[in-house]
Amino acid sequence: MTVDPAWVIPAAGQAFKNRQDIASGWSRLLALLLGKKSQLVVTGMAGSGKTVLLDHLSGVAFSPEYEPPEGKSPEVDRKKLRRPGQRLGFAVIPGQEDGPNRLLGFDELFLGKKPVAGVIHVVCFGYNETRGEFAKEALEEIDLQTLRERRLKQELEDLRATCAVIRSSWTRFRVPLWMLVVVNKVDLYEDKLDEARRRYSERSEGEFVETIQELRENIGKDNFGWQAIPGCSWLESFRWGDQVVETKLVPSQRNQLLKGIEDAAISRCERARLR
Repeated sequence: MTVDPAWVIPAAGQAFKNRQDIASGWSRLLALLLGKKSQLVVTGMAGSGKTVLLDHLSGVAFSPEYEPPEGKSPEVDRKKLRRPGQRLGFAVIPGQEDGPNRLLGFDELFLGKKPVAGVIHVVCFGYNETRGEFAKEALEEIDLQTLRERRLKQELEDLRATCAVIRSSWTRFRVPLWMLVVVNKVDLYEDKLDEARRRYSERSEGEFVETIQELRENIGKDNFGWQAIPGCSWLESFRWGDQVVETKLVPSQRNQLLKGIEDAAISRCERARLR
């Protein structure tokens, strides 16, 4: 089987992309979107790393003083990315299942006055950061494998809810035109990347892929494109009880993956402009 180059992580000695490369790609992405009354929306489950990923793509996280936000995002996190005389709105929807701010965010962003140009949907192969809403599981003393199996089931339900609101937005506004699924935190499972690819890649099968393909069939395959691509941002080991999964990548590899995400988003924007 042909290996998708987007799913190949470069060896540490071969990774060459740095923060300047990321910044140049980000500027190109902004140039494609600025001047339009549109925005990008970032979706995904709680603890999947949505805000931290966006902070790295925009360059904010490369500051020596940067620290990842603690705790859950209580409401829609809005970011204005500026260039001289222009700005572009990004919005990160809270990931808490059925939380009121999440539902309001879906309604306001996808069904409001400012159309959504594209969606970046973040998943993390079951390695969601453990937060307050997961305290019960900690008390149950379940093992890491059981925890991840639960997260993957919740992740699928989260995707279905996101696809439902995309379908409603498309019916009303004929947008968004694309979704980029970022398979985040691959530094924790680089040795299982093929398993992750089989779950998420648009070239594979399974419930996750079938959910998005069903969305495309409902609104027309020519009207909506999508792609899954691996990524990571904050290189940190994952801890659950006495179990630890060590981060396996180095910053240069992380930066290469970030550049790949930017390139994929740029490609989607360029295709949308040609419609």
